[in-house]
Amino acid sequence: MSIIKAKPLRPGDVLLESGNPKIAAGAEGGVFGHASLAVTRLTWMQVGLRAIMLQARPIARYRSESKTFIGFEIDGAALVRRRHAPPTATDVWAAVTSELGRKYASRVKLQQIKDLTPEAIEALAQPLDYVPESDDPLTPGRLCSEACAVVLGLSQTLISPGALAATDELVDLPALVVPYATFVEAHPRSDELADLVNTISRRAAPRLSRALQACAERLKEGEDVDRDAFLASIEAEFTDTVGTNSQLVREIEALEAQILDG
Repeated sequence: MSIIKAKPLRPGDVLLESGNPKIAAGAEGGVFGHASLAVTRLTWMQVGLRAIMLQARPIARYRSESKTFIGFEIDGAALVRRRHAPPTATDVWAAVTSELGRKYASRVKLQQIKDLTPEAIEALAQPLDYVPESDDPLTPGRLCSEACAVVLGLSQTLISPGALAATDELVDLPALVVPYATFVEAHPRSDELADLVNTISRRAAPRLSRALQACAERLKEGEDVDRDAFLASIEAEFTDTVGTNSQLVREIEALEAQILDG
């Protein structure tokens, strides 16, 4: 188990976890199998088999070396990494908004990862019930580490968690990971934070995702789609989505400040 210190985190930080199962061998023998990205210090972009979503970390108070801090637990090994020139909170939120609701990466895309484990190569040799067979060209699915790389604008985006842990475009933040600490108590406002984050998850993605999917279906059926009109409608949906949730984002940031800085 590892405990992540929440206060020093910032938007755009990447959290790498052991994860299970691992699809990639990774540069260090497959230590990391899952990646998520901080949207705020306690709100994280998570890629699941159903869709990309937002998740609030269940925070608690811990004690280590006679000092108390607020953090959250991760099973197994963990590593926090940050881009050399960290993105702004606004840029992270805007990029994550465009990712919300996307499906998991397709089998065809997963087969392109360079450091697949032998087990993953064997599993991906045939269709899988839990991943799409191929990607929608307008809204391609994402691997967890790929979504992080896309939001951060890394030079390589189709990347495994292990390779994301090794890329020199990010730097390690070992001080944020505590290998052992004593649990003191669950934070009393953890559920309040989760409620706010869940509200954004319900509002941020659906309309934008539905608009993209509707256009994709029309293209599949051979319908002639007005490209300029489509792009204008998506831009309008995106702008409205960001605006609709801006107040909730401010509330989350204010609550986090009270929890972590107050």
